Amino acid sequence: AYTFSNLLWFFGVHPSAIMNVFSPAISICLLGNLEAFMAGTPVAELPNLAFVTIYAAMSLGGSGNLIGLAISMLTAKSERYKSLVKISAVPCLFNISEPMMFGVPVVLNPIFFLPMILATPICSFVAWGLCELGLSNAMNPAVMAPWVMPKFISGFMMGGFGLMLIVLICIVISTLLYYPFFKIADHEALKEEAKLQEAE
Repeated sequence: AYTFSNLLWFFGVHPSAIMNVFSPAISICLLGNLEAFMAGTPVAELPNLAFVTIYAAMSLGGSGNLIGLAISMLTAKSERYKSLVKISAVPCLFNISEPMMFGVPVVLNPIFFLPMILATPICSFVAWGLCELGLSNAMNPAVMAPWVMPKFISGFMMGGFGLMLIVLICIVISTLLYYPFFKIADHEALKEEAKLQEAE
């Protein structure tokens, strides 16, 4: 569902159109964990522990795990991206991706199509694997953080250092995915700026 919503978002359709349909499934999983936890089920045996762990590792910086692009933009050499990162990085930290989606832009930009589509499923599988290794075993289903809280902080609040580590690892993966594509975009922007300077 998240990957499909990212695909639509790439074409300019806001992910809320898909995620509002998927929200009941998320709520059922969260409630199932809470009921099991309140009944005394050990955290490692919660029925939807992997689901919640994966959920925590998605939408890092907004849909498409754009936090990786924001971090990549900190290495920008072009004036275009140096300026854009100043206005889009902070919203991205709080999982608001619209300034980046339309400012970079990511929407309809073929350079960013692959990382936009691949970041979520790759980070999800990594989070799943780390959950299976026991890094989510401090999860407290009774704690829910608002979606605008930076994910590494909400991860710590909901699952201690283990879940925070999962989120940080996924942020690194997202950055590694976006970085080479951003360098291509940055190089193109540098060439455009050089042409403008020559024209002046």
